[in-house]
Amino acid sequence: MKHARWWPFAAGLLVGVPLGAALIVRIGPNTEYHGSRELKLTVHNLRYFDEKASPQLREYLKGRVYDLVAGGVRSQWVNDEIDFGPIDRSTLGSVAVVKGAESDQELYQLALEKAGGRAKKVAVSSGNAVR
Repeated sequence: MKHARWWPFAAGLLVGVPLGAALIVRIGPNTEYHGSRELKLTVHNLRYFDEKASPQLREYLKGRVYDLVAGGVRSQWVNDEIDFGPIDRSTLGSVAVVKGAESDQELYQLALEKAGGRAKKVAVSSGNAVR
């Protein structure tokens, strides 16, 4: 009688583990988290509403993109087009982009390194409009 009690546990493992793995593989890649959504929104604003944005807002948005990418956030929607050029601290003024010890240049370099050679330069016209 003692040997007959192990089979429900084994059957549960045999069914549960593959089912759980299948759900993770199916649902996991489609689940988006806050950092990815912020990256998409920030890049979208830089690309399409830059002509209407103040120069200070543009530099802030660039800093947010670099901070998110440096922190490991990736988004397929962005297509690695994250290189909007270095952050111009003289335009940004005293506005903080991130809470940390990195300088703006260090943050920019770290983001490009994290992108690992996939970072694509985004063309910027003389009117600061991203095309």
